[in-house]
Amino acid sequence: MELGLLLRAQRTWGRGALIGNAGYTLVGDAKVAGVSESRRSSGFLGVGGELAMRAGLAAVADLYWRSADVAGEQARVAADLGLKLHVLGHLAVDGAVGTSLRPDGLGGPQLRVYVGLKGEFNLF
Repeated sequence: MELGLLLRAQRTWGRGALIGNAGYTLVGDAKVAGVSESRRSSGFLGVGGELAMRAGLAAVADLYWRSADVAGEQARVAADLGLKLHVLGHLAVDGAVGTSLRPDGLGGPQLRVYVGLKGEFNLF
């Protein structure tokens, strides 16, 4: 079981936006085939940008760091590039492709493909 806490801030200027994320995930010990695997809580920091290309479509990019949740593994430093398509009100389809920025893909991923739904709501 995991509990993730994420704080996100965004500042928009005209067609562009700068996005910052900071998070922490609390994890418990997992059992695989009856054997306990020790895991540890992990941190996350990210910065990204968004640029509106036309109505409802934006190019997105992000750079992030995530500490390893398994002792002995390397932290991840990676980047993604993708597109966001607004489909209905506050709902968007988000897709991106990314890779590790460390030599030899240290900390992974060698290839990351992401597609998902994203709900956006303004608080301030």
